[in-house]
Amino acid sequence: MFVLLGFLFPVFSQETEATEMDEILLFHFAQKMQAIKDAEKAANEELYLAGKKKLRRGIILTSIGVGIAAIPFISLIGEDDYYYREYGGNRFSSEDALFWTAGGILASIGVPFIIIGKRQTDKYKSQVALAPNGIKFAMEF
Repeated sequence: MFVLLGFLFPVFSQETEATEMDEILLFHFAQKMQAIKDAEKAANEELYLAGKKKLRRGIILTSIGVGIAAIPFISLIGEDDYYYREYGGNRFSSEDALFWTAGGILASIGVPFIIIGKRQTDKYKSQVALAPNGIKFAMEF
């Protein structure tokens, strides 16, 4: 019986060494996977913040463009109709066209920024959750 136990003991020690090696490999694999997840979270946060910047820039450009394009219409409110009826003048001038052109260019630049920024923030919003003091990440399963 002792011979049999002596024969089995080295087998058990080899199994123990193999199990320990598996645990070490599993631990290192888990660490690398966690590092990859952390890198993905950081990249998603950067993409989300870039989308927010694009969205903000688009809103600002579009608002300024619409405001500039509206200046000729606002100036019409204060003008007198007598001049246009008596002298046959034109209500809009080339200066008004300049305002419309500048406003249209700014608005046409701003709208794509809004669209791209909104899509980018919506895409990464599920992976990045807003917190009262900044940004925190949503739980992953």
